[in-house]
Amino acid sequence: FSLPIIIKTILDKLQGYPLPSWIPESIQSASPLLFIFSFCGLYLLATGLIAFIRYWWRVHLIWSTFPLFHEIRQKFFRHIQNLDREFFKAHKVGDLLSGLTTDTENLRMTLSIGALMLIDALINFVFFPFLLWRLNPSMAMIVVPPLVLVSVLVLFLSHRLSKGYEEVQEITASLSGRAFEIISGIRVIKAFRKEEPIHHDFVSQSGQLRDASKRVAKYQSIFGPGLNWSLAFTLVFVLIYGGNKVLKGELPLSNLVAFQLYLANMDWPMLAIGWFIQLYRQSQASQKRIQNFESRANPLLVADNLLCRDPLNLFEMESADYSFGGLRRFSFTGLNLKVKAGGWIGLTGPVGSGKTTFLELLSRQRDPTTGAIYWKGQNLKVFSPNQIAEKILYVPQEAFMFSRSIRKNLTLGMNDDFSDDILWELLRDLSFDEANLAERGGLNIRLGERGVNLSGGQRQRISLGRALVRAREVYLLDDLFSHVDAETESKLLLALKKHIPTSATVFLVSQRIETLKKCREVIVLNNGKIDFQGTFEDVLSSNDFFKRLHSLQNVELPPREGVA
Repeated sequence: FSLPIIIKTILDKLQGYPLPSWIPESIQSASPLLFIFSFCGLYLLATGLIAFIRYWWRVHLIWSTFPLFHEIRQKFFRHIQNLDREFFKAHKVGDLLSGLTTDTENLRMTLSIGALMLIDALINFVFFPFLLWRLNPSMAMIVVPPLVLVSVLVLFLSHRLSKGYEEVQEITASLSGRAFEIISGIRVIKAFRKEEPIHHDFVSQSGQLRDASKRVAKYQSIFGPGLNWSLAFTLVFVLIYGGNKVLKGELPLSNLVAFQLYLANMDWPMLAIGWFIQLYRQSQASQKRIQNFESRANPLLVADNLLCRDPLNLFEMESADYSFGGLRRFSFTGLNLKVKAGGWIGLTGPVGSGKTTFLELLSRQRDPTTGAIYWKGQNLKVFSPNQIAEKILYVPQEAFMFSRSIRKNLTLGMNDDFSDDILWELLRDLSFDEANLAERGGLNIRLGERGVNLSGGQRQRISLGRALVRAREVYLLDDLFSHVDAETESKLLLALKKHIPTSATVFLVSQRIETLKKCREVIVLNNGKIDFQGTFEDVLSSNDFFKRLHSLQNVELPPREGVA
């Protein structure tokens, strides 16, 4: 604001025009050189004050948003962690990554830099027209309305930007998920020699992102050049119209110079509004995506005022139903079950009979659609997932390894207060070769992404060890011996007996008869129902599936020809 007024005042002094009354008489009567030096000092002072003000509001509007949005990301991440399995099956990893990174950053940019640009532009739009009016009302009435109209027209163009940003963000999320999927399954891709088709598919999706980004860039490119062109046209008009008035003596030259300088400074507020609109439309698309995630209510919430049952039963199911669709449709119907605390309980059944889903219901990773499941007489819905996790430990069949050391994977989420002797003893019990591990770095061996430098059996054993360092009342073990041989399985069963508290209850999914023999009772699942529950002998004498399983694993093969 200060430079055009200072230049106008200096020109008025040099041309002998009357000076404003706010200038002290001592300065008005000074020599032209001293007068110029005085106003240059005033200009430097005003510039310093403006610089301080801009620094101050940048600190409070930009820097202060970093901790705020850090907390928003943490809250968003905690919300995602508490959602059920169906949510993660319905949303790709790329969508969640974009929500935690790009989308939240777009919102931060809009509320910090965007807000700063908007405030700055609005202040300029208020003061510049007023100053132009003071310099020459007739030129201001001709020049200002077209500039305002151009800014309004930009708003109508911005809706196309909003759709474009949504498309770009959706494709980016899809491409991120696809890249994550390809990298995770790179060994399968290489094994089947499918590098070329996978590469072409990825290039095709990348092309979609390129085309969508080009469309957005096309509309973005209209803002800056369009505003600059309209401003340049206005400046040309002022030079012609105002210059003619100066030649006729109707307008002082100092007023024309100041008018031109103020008008030239209008490019910043107009561009700032254009940039803010771009940021705002981009953040709208991001906010829509984040709200879509946050609106997904967590079904695993604490419920009150639910009926209780016999507290002597560890678990009790009463007409519990559960179903899900997708590629493999499945449903449990009318589950009724009573289990006392203590001992080992075997869980078996044909492939696809719902053994994993059954354990997920007991650990409240899923809630029954109708009916109820009770834990020590109280409905499971009374307990939050965190409360259940302190009592019940679920070990999935698919072991997930983090790209950390063996120690970090074993003590995941716990304090590293376990001595090396305890962890080495656990690894020995889990049939790991101590000498081989020691040569490779011992407990500090860094595992690759998802444990790619381990075999399937080693991953399962470390996953089992991760469970054994934690004391719980109930252990739900989902077919943890599927990648090991019978001899190793026998050793692992001994490790379980050694490290699991004797008072704990263990649900063990298995298809091996020798393993199920060691269980206090056996539950057989079939066709979405509990087919039988009882001791090993009772199940063997009464259940057809279990009889066939026993027969297959105990059949004596005839000796091969030439073999004694």
